[in-house]
Amino acid sequence: IEACKAYNLMEKCCRLLEKIPEPMFHDQDILNSVSNGMVKFLPSKWHFMVWVKTYNNLRKLKKNSPKFVYDDFIETSKNFSLIHFGGGRKPWHQASQPCAQYWWNVARKTPFYKKFLYEEQQHQLNASQYKTLKLKMYFYSLLTMFSFVA
Repeated sequence: IEACKAYNLMEKCCRLLEKIPEPMFHDQDILNSVSNGMVKFLPSKWHFMVWVKTYNNLRKLKKNSPKFVYDDFIETSKNFSLIHFGGGRKPWHQASQPCAQYWWNVARKTPFYKKFLYEEQQHQLNASQYKTLKLKMYFYSLLTMFSFVA
């Protein structure tokens, strides 16, 4: 924290945000730009990215990355210390997501557990209703293509 203060990290981040008002990955893009060359990389086990295990991303990682990157991810997936639930799908919205059980095991010990359960059920209900409405929309669109003669 003292090094961040001495470097005026906050001020530099704010100045860069004025130049780039809508970065794609807000905190990461700005911090990476401002602190370029001044970081210490931690072992992968301290930043395990769950989303890589989903949606064909593991296949893409194997295909598009050097072998050591893929091997490191596989090894990290067996022995991680910190999980990053990056991306749009979160364990509190989708309990079936890979590694969600770790989040729910911790959530169970908090006073907010019942609230989390309720919100997860609402999220699932909304997703289910959305699929039903989308299916109805396709069905009615299909019906408009036909004319019926009595």
